[in-house]
Amino acid sequence: YPRRNGLAAGTAVADAFVKRMRDQFGWQNDPDLVLPIADLVQGTYAPLCAFSEPDDGIILQTPAYPPFYDAIKNTGRRLIKQQLVDRDGRYQLDLAELERLIDETTKIVVLCNPHNPTGRAFSKDDLIAVGNLAIKHDLIVVSDEIHADLVFDDNRHIPLASLSPEIAAHTVTLNSATKSFN
Repeated sequence: YPRRNGLAAGTAVADAFVKRMRDQFGWQNDPDLVLPIADLVQGTYAPLCAFSEPDDGIILQTPAYPPFYDAIKNTGRRLIKQQLVDRDGRYQLDLAELERLIDETTKIVVLCNPHNPTGRAFSKDDLIAVGNLAIKHDLIVVSDEIHADLVFDDNRHIPLASLSPEIAAHTVTLNSATKSFN
């Protein structure tokens, strides 16, 4: 519907998103920076096209949601796979390998947190390290956080963009109510 509580629908959605992120995850965001879109896949294509060019490198932690592979391929970007490491039944990022994979053509890291399909909610230290690599190498992190509400006991979701203004400036966060409320 075009209006909700006197606001345009997109504005109402942005305000609701900002309130939920603040209340659930302590992330204070600006509703002017929220752009409602139709679905996560559309949200994946848009930053790939906005922040990279054909043949640029896109790092993706694998295993990964199949449409991420399609978005990279269909936009003519170069897939750089980074296999998550299974250490004692817990998937982990190899941060040293992540940095080794970055070259002069790398523009984007696609991060899924909590990770689909492994279920791993990355630690604050891991996320800060990824954010700092993005800053150091002037990369954009497309952070798929659609599973934010679905974490195993004793874990919590930490929005990447909540960690610092500098990290937020290098982050495109994707989120949706579809997983949490279906």
